[in-house]
Amino acid sequence: AGFIAVNDCTRVGEMATLVDPGGREWRVLVADCGGNEGPGMGASWMTEHNIVAELDAGLWERLTAAHGRPLRVEVRYDG
Repeated sequence: AGFIAVNDCTRVGEMATLVDPGGREWRVLVADCGGNEGPGMGASWMTEHNIVAELDAGLWERLTAAHGRPLRVEVRYDG
């Protein structure tokens, strides 16, 4: 259904299931990670702000149109 970035760089390349607020599941590829960027960015910033995933633009548009903002999702890793 799309691509996500997560805070754990060891997850890049894995398939995961994103669960939207209505319980619908979306298969996604973990295509990027927060990494170790500067202040106000990166994996530590994502963790501190309870951000489990950054969604690609198309998936973000679909889900926020249906569920509004802030968008609260869950990520389940396969395997």
